[in-house]
Amino acid sequence: MRIPFRQWLSHRFVFVCEVLGYAIIAVVGIGIVYGLLARVEVVASATGPVEPPTVDVVAESECLVTECLVVRGAAVEKGTPIARVVEDPEAQRVTQASVKLHEALALLEQGSKSESQAVAQVRGALSELTVPEAITLTAPAAGRLKQEHNTGPGTPCPSGGVIARLYDLSQLTMQGTVESRSAEKVVVGNLCRLTLPEGAEVPEGTVEAVKKEGKTAKVTLRWKEVPLAVQDLYAAALFGDGKGAVIESARADIVVGHESLFRRTFGRRSQ
Repeated sequence: MRIPFRQWLSHRFVFVCEVLGYAIIAVVGIGIVYGLLARVEVVASATGPVEPPTVDVVAESECLVTECLVVRGAAVEKGTPIARVVEDPEAQRVTQASVKLHEALALLEQGSKSESQAVAQVRGALSELTVPEAITLTAPAAGRLKQEHNTGPGTPCPSGGVIARLYDLSQLTMQGTVESRSAEKVVVGNLCRLTLPEGAEVPEGTVEAVKKEGKTAKVTLRWKEVPLAVQDLYAAALFGDGKGAVIESARADIVVGHESLFRRTFGRRSQ
């Protein structure tokens, strides 16, 4: 004989309640154990400007740039020839005269017949000039090259002047500030992650220097394996729209420790 469900439930109500109670206790217990055993990161946020490391190609003495051998934005290796210069004052005057004559010849050839007397005279003057041998400058490190705006061919450069700058886009550095209670926990060697304003992320950086200032900390962070997508963002800013290599404000999360998920959920959080 088939027993109606309500009758069956009424006879076993206490048993069903006990089973449900045990199931709830088991679920809660498992959750508590997981919360006690599971570990989550404690992070301190740093903000500050982010930029790639740079190396300058500097004139050792007063000179004149005669030729740029690498186009703007090109990737070069250490030792790659990037420019030629002359340092002797007399050689500089001869080189400048040669540059001016070439410019005059180009203008004359545009505005008159190539066999005119003026063109012939300029060509004759050029043939009589003995252009001195130039010194070749090479890249002191690998990177993406960007010439200074005032260092084209025929441009004088003072001693110590920057002829070009090399950007290592495979690395990024931040000079940041930590302004939370966790600032005191930041130490050299902590791992850190970078989030750029565009939303791109750079994982696996490290804290290279820390200077504690009361409840804040000044930190130097470095990322040595920057993803290609982020390198492309910097390349576009440097060689495309001209915004420059420095992102003025970005956020980095520094891992300063770990705590249980239970404490993170129900305890007091570090600020």
